[in-house]
Amino acid sequence: MGRRALRPVSMGVLLLAASWGVAAADEPVWETLRAPGTVVVLRHSYAPGGFDPPDRCLDTARLAFGKVEAWDVLQGSLNDAERRQAQLVEMRKRIAAHQNGPPLVLVTHGSVVTDLTGRNIRMGELVVLRREPDGTHKVTGQLYVD
Repeated sequence: MGRRALRPVSMGVLLLAASWGVAAADEPVWETLRAPGTVVVLRHSYAPGGFDPPDRCLDTARLAFGKVEAWDVLQGSLNDAERRQAQLVEMRKRIAAHQNGPPLVLVTHGSVVTDLTGRNIRMGELVVLRREPDGTHKVTGQLYVD
């Protein structure tokens, strides 16, 4: 419900969006954002209430980047462990395939970010993954966009 992916965006757009309200960001994160094959996993912005309303991730993606592409795999599945694992496999395949060009930006919910990166982040925060020489992606750090 409402979990969305973005097509790769131009570096200028990503850096402009990520520079608003960022406090004391680590230099390795910024260096990674400039590198080809980088992946950004962004948790949607503030969603009031006790659940995630439909299209909240889509709204965040549109506001941050303008052009979005829905990807059902980012929906996650809190109550279905088998489906959750299958979705992680698909996400990891897509991330592994991202070898060059501007960052691939995935906008999703907190549980998906945690499953994918091992990080528990707040709404509006992003995790940056660097492509390693062996083709894997490793977490460089995270940024909070205020």
